[in-house]
Amino acid sequence: MTHICKLVIKSGRPQFEKQDADVHGKLEPKDGKTYQVYLRTDNPDISSLQTELRLVRNALEEYNRRLPYNFNVFTTLPYPLTLSGVDATIDWIEPDGYMTGSVLAWGGYPNGSLRGQMKLNNKYPWLDGFNKTGAELRAIGIILPNMEDTKSYQTYNVRQTVKHEFGHLLGLDHDTDEGSVMGAIYDVLRIMLKASSLQTLDNKYGLRSLTSRWLDYIIRSIKRKVF
Repeated sequence: MTHICKLVIKSGRPQFEKQDADVHGKLEPKDGKTYQVYLRTDNPDISSLQTELRLVRNALEEYNRRLPYNFNVFTTLPYPLTLSGVDATIDWIEPDGYMTGSVLAWGGYPNGSLRGQMKLNNKYPWLDGFNKTGAELRAIGIILPNMEDTKSYQTYNVRQTVKHEFGHLLGLDHDTDEGSVMGAIYDVLRIMLKASSLQTLDNKYGLRSLTSRWLDYIIRSIKRKVF
């Protein structure tokens, strides 16, 4: 079975639609230590590849702090890693067979044939999730069909969507807390995991050690001061 979750727009408002109710299973790193996450195709809406990497890494930060594993996100396979050693792939693509209608993105659950795969629809503008005028989009190189300079257009939040779909890659279902990034309704301000999703992650994977959490906190604090 396929077992994916699709992010769609209904009645002009983005919603998350489950394609299959069976979301059991978990995605553990193949080496038992670090998730190897391959940002395989570029997002045409973001001119800087480093910015794109930063957005994806930021999207995965809460998982990195919570889970007893590390995350390595890259755009080129680091030697000697091969594709068979990759745990998850992220691709911005032209609409595929699953992106019918108004589907923004989909992610494969751990127990399905699309395990570890995340796809985002290039049909939509991916930025910060806030509305932009046609003129503002044009200024940053985004051209939509029949775009008008004075008209306002919805953009979609890269970090929020990657974080939501990666939750499905890890085996999370939708959270009944609509304030959660795993909630069934998309909202640009819903960016954090809530109690139900966090408990599911803890049950599936266990917790990162307190020592490791403190070390990560110190390293992040140093990086903020240096950079």
